[in-house]
Amino acid sequence: MLIRSYCIGSLKDIELFPFMERVQFTLNSRMAPQKRKTVEAFKKMHFPNTEVYVHYDFLRTVPRYPLMTDYGKQAMVEEMVDIIQYSLINQNVKGIVIHMDTAFKKEMMADLSVNGYSDQSFERAIKKHIISPMYKSGSDCVGIIMSVKPTGDSAFKSMNQEFLHKWYTFAVNEFYNDLLQECIKRNIDLTKPHAIVYLENTTHILTGGFDLENDCVAGSVKHNTMCTVGRQNLLGVCWDLEHAFASGDILMSVDNLVALSAINSNIFIHLNCIEKGVTRGSMRDRHSLTTIFECSKYEPDYYVELVQMLNHYKIPYMREVKSETMEREIQQQKQPNVS
Repeated sequence: MLIRSYCIGSLKDIELFPFMERVQFTLNSRMAPQKRKTVEAFKKMHFPNTEVYVHYDFLRTVPRYPLMTDYGKQAMVEEMVDIIQYSLINQNVKGIVIHMDTAFKKEMMADLSVNGYSDQSFERAIKKHIISPMYKSGSDCVGIIMSVKPTGDSAFKSMNQEFLHKWYTFAVNEFYNDLLQECIKRNIDLTKPHAIVYLENTTHILTGGFDLENDCVAGSVKHNTMCTVGRQNLLGVCWDLEHAFASGDILMSVDNLVALSAINSNIFIHLNCIEKGVTRGSMRDRHSLTTIFECSKYEPDYYVELVQMLNHYKIPYMREVKSETMEREIQQQKQPNVS
């Protein structure tokens, strides 16, 4: 058997725990963190030989964190630290993956590109586009975002990229500091093995037309890695291979893997296929229905070699697919001609 690391999406999937090397499940974004009782659910599961990763819900992302209400931020941090604390007892709980989707709509960035970054146009764009029941009041959001307003005197190629760089850096700083303070408050010994929070690259980043392979664009694999420097006690990087392909980000290679590992050794791979219709830079996120044997971009041998490389470097990986795709792929792997 080649791959035994999959997302689980149903109670039926949990029955596969004895077979699985590692699993990942996504928290329900329709339920508030304080009501999900994630650790209580862990305690009811039996997974002595299976590593477990939690994919945080898709509403609460790190770039949105500074804009969230204080109550919302507290609930989010406390839930994560609950998981980290539990991982000290059950070391099969390995990590929390959280998206780095931008807090800003592309329409807002387009407004700023056209109208500039004067105080008036900046404030107008914020009030028009930054609206969510998860967020603080409009005036509070204006004050927070204006604190990282670009000056235009940096080395960045555009005001938009300077602004996004400053914002992502600011957001990771605040998120990390709150996470760390909650761990300190609970006297958690971070020198002991514990779950890591992995920042994931997504297709929902604003490239501004730049080349992600060479430019350090906010939300990219490189930028997420740079934002974790000096924070390996809590933060790592989740590198989604399909997201990277679809956004024009760096592609998997030994050199790229070694380079990122030199900055932060906490790396987790979402080993996702490139489905038909997903082209380089298309921003299409369509990996959940395709097995490695049905991939339109690479042959199965590519994934055999990739898994061998990740195992060699002791980098954990996960196949993010729907249950029916997982079942089909497991059967396909049992065929006689599979390596």
